[in-house]
Amino acid sequence: MKNYYYLDSSEEVQGPFTLSDLDSMHKGGKITAATQVCEESTENWMPFFQVPRSTAPQQTPKVASSPTSTNTTLVNCSACGKSVSRRAPACPNCGEPINEPKAKSPQETIGIFILLMPLVAALLIWFWIGGMNLLQNPSSTLMFLTIGTVIGTGVLVGVEANQLGIGGDSDTDKKGRKKTGPVGWAAFTMLMWIIGYPVYLWYRSKYGAKNMVVGGIAVTFIFLGAAVLMNAAIEEKKGQVRDSLNEFQRSIDLDGMFDE
Repeated sequence: MKNYYYLDSSEEVQGPFTLSDLDSMHKGGKITAATQVCEESTENWMPFFQVPRSTAPQQTPKVASSPTSTNTTLVNCSACGKSVSRRAPACPNCGEPINEPKAKSPQETIGIFILLMPLVAALLIWFWIGGMNLLQNPSSTLMFLTIGTVIGTGVLVGVEANQLGIGGDSDTDKKGRKKTGPVGWAAFTMLMWIIGYPVYLWYRSKYGAKNMVVGGIAVTFIFLGAAVLMNAAIEEKKGQVRDSLNEFQRSIDLDGMFDE
């Protein structure tokens, strides 16, 4: 029967153990599926879940050398955070390349757009819609700008969530259930913007992005405040026009009475 060594959390080689022993350790939580394991007769380290279930007779055994001496120390995967051998071409848990240099992530660029879009919309409300007269229908423009901002931020949230791997195949909770993905976050942001928008700007920090919740809360109040105040100002203007028209109508009626 084959014997195996494994690398513990201190990067020390432990063993030898039979495959049955390792299975028991895995069930007991002492090792994980990503724990690096080496067959006694080789120096090839691999994650435990990749160990072949073979009953072939064991060759002349030799103690496996420390991975440190053969340049196979463990590194943390930049995508999922699991421990994996430096020699591995890709993480066995999520498939992320280990040794290939990663291109600069655009995630913060999208995050900045998510943060600034409602702020730009607030400026347009004050300086563009605020300068309209009633004949230019500012109410409809305000409505379309508000809805467009909510939908636009929701779309950007979905795009960035997809880039960050939120809700991906390997993104599960402690019970193994898949977490909310890009579509869910986009829908949440659009349907419950006042809550979903700042919550997402906090949640993205769990995936390596910056925590923008403070700025998100401030922008939420600025945008909604601008929209509410501008709508009130438009309605006040409409009321003034209605009052003027009513006054004018009354004056015409009075003139008609005197003419009679």
